[in-house]
Amino acid sequence: MGEAVMAYQPHRHGVHATINGRTYPARYNSGKRVAFISLAAPENPDPGLFTWQETHELWVAQVPAGECDRVFRISPYARFFGHRCYVDGLTGESAELIYAGTDQDWAQRNGFEQHDRGTFRRTVPSTELYDYHEEQWDLLFDDWRVQTFGEAP
Repeated sequence: MGEAVMAYQPHRHGVHATINGRTYPARYNSGKRVAFISLAAPENPDPGLFTWQETHELWVAQVPAGECDRVFRISPYARFFGHRCYVDGLTGESAELIYAGTDQDWAQRNGFEQHDRGTFRRTVPSTELYDYHEEQWDLLFDDWRVQTFGEAP
């Protein structure tokens, strides 16, 4: 039996839509129930889905929610010295963190700078993070619930 190979995703955040088995960064309008995708790629990634938008030089798609496999929001988190932090950016060498805990004194004592009320940021070596993971929220869940169980009485 062959050796299993684990493929890791790059750092992802924000809204994504999975269409025809492929996942793309997206914007989602819940009122119109439409996912909007725009990609700067040299070639059309899916000719049945994308069209060229000359003004912005992007491949664009507007996909009704019912035609999406998934629409979801990703929030990446990790622990830094035991404290939960949102990973706002990640390169091979460093990570841009937003402190996600409630101990603001700890954040300030550990080099986080306050950028606005309640938001403390710090750049750290990526090797100092552990428990890096994505939390995902299904933006189509309410639609699925209504389709499966009907409207609440």
